Amino acid sequence: MGQSKPQFEISHIFSKSCWEGELFRILKNAISDTESDVDLLVPLKSALNDRAELYKAKGLEGFPAVGIKRGIEIVVPYRQYLPRKFFRNFAFTAVVRPDDRQGGYLFAVVNPLDTVVDLGVALEFAGDSQTNISLLYTDSSKETETMALASFLVPEFTGQWAKFALEVHEDSVVLYFRCTRFATRQVKRKPVQLVMDDAHKLYIASAGPILKRGFEVNYCIRKKKTLHSIYHSNF
Repeated sequence: MGQSKPQFEISHIFSKSCWEGELFRILKNAISDTESDVDLLVPLKSALNDRAELYKAKGLEGFPAVGIKRGIEIVVPYRQYLPRKFFRNFAFTAVVRPDDRQGGYLFAVVNPLDTVVDLGVALEFAGDSQTNISLLYTDSSKETETMALASFLVPEFTGQWAKFALEVHEDSVVLYFRCTRFATRQVKRKPVQLVMDDAHKLYIASAGPILKRGFEVNYCIRKKKTLHSIYHSNF
């Protein structure tokens, strides 16, 4: 029986076309002199040879990729990769190619009870040939339901590669879509910096056994930087 076709394929956003455009400049300014690149694909790389549900695949522009089959749980302790007090200003970058309209979480930082997403990015089909990109941002010490800090409707890209980045700086969230500054949302973050419990978890390609919303996905791996990254600054 053949290998199931991945529903999403993910690669690195920093192609030459993006470096030459506005996206490079804005992200570079945002991270300033305190640049830090947190690679969210590390859990996948470390488990690649141990889990049958993870497999090697071909990514964008021929780069190697890691595929994830729907239903697998990729979870690591949040504090293993990210600080207890999350970055005040940051940007998340991704390149995705959905093969169906089921959508799901690209990643999710979930509270110890697995009931609230403190931080995450989700995609979902929104009808009328549109895709909804949402940044989830919740203080789970005070809230019992996951909150969307900002959502953006973009042209549907099922079956197509689409590069995007979400930049959070103080009271604004900017979406860069296909290497252009697509839209801005003015927001009020409470708190401005999320504080995570030591028992918080980081899920890749789902939000855990209760919230679920997983999907099959390919993540492209490059030698220097990878797609699924968080950049931050403290200015």
